[in-house]
Amino acid sequence: MQEVENHTLEWENIAIDIIYKPDYFISAGVSHLEVKAETPLPFTETGYRSIWLMKGEFDGGDIVQYVKDALNHDSKNQKWKDYLERKQAEELARTQLTLF
Repeated sequence: MQEVENHTLEWENIAIDIIYKPDYFISAGVSHLEVKAETPLPFTETGYRSIWLMKGEFDGGDIVQYVKDALNHDSKNQKWKDYLERKQAEELARTQLTLF
């Protein structure tokens, strides 16, 4: 097993930790990627995602860019847009003054 790669990414004002273990299972050609955040992300409602990558899905390059591309792609889905709208409405309701 190769050295573990630890990275930090800020995406849309969200701090994201990326842990990448290339060749986690060398004989099977499998690597492991963990993505962690304190808030939901477009591809995980919990802020955590464990991804097993088969050989050919990611063969070197920039793992941070790989995650960023996935975030940008998945942020276009309706479920993520609905989440952002709800979050914005909750924030507005929390900060807006009430008369009664």
